[in-house]
Amino acid sequence: MCWNSVFKNIYFGVAHSQQHQLAIAKQISDLIESKKEDIRLLVINNLTKFFKESKNKNHGAIVLKEVLGILCKVCSRNKVALVCTGDANVTSRGIIPRPIGGTFLKHTLNVIVHLREPSTFHPPSIQSHFN
Repeated sequence: MCWNSVFKNIYFGVAHSQQHQLAIAKQISDLIESKKEDIRLLVINNLTKFFKESKNKNHGAIVLKEVLGILCKVCSRNKVALVCTGDANVTSRGIIPRPIGGTFLKHTLNVIVHLREPSTFHPPSIQSHFN
């Protein structure tokens, strides 16, 4: 496999605010529409970062819904898998595996996976399953 051909097919964008995140979502939508068959996976890291840092949660929720709405529509129209990561809610009992951003995310997403760091480190081991 030629790594140059792999890396030339990777596109990325980094947002520095909620409005920039919205602008990047529109650019990604245009890119997916123009490439049609070439893009099969869209990964969004820390989708809820700006919502969590927002002072005005209502405005943050509106922008987050708009960003996710744009990306969900274009991905479903073009059969692109969409994977998002985000923070979970924190309460006095610990972290609840429910995404930050209100009930919209809970109803929009198909699968929510809760990953957490183990409390103790277990070094990796190789086990043989052959006799």
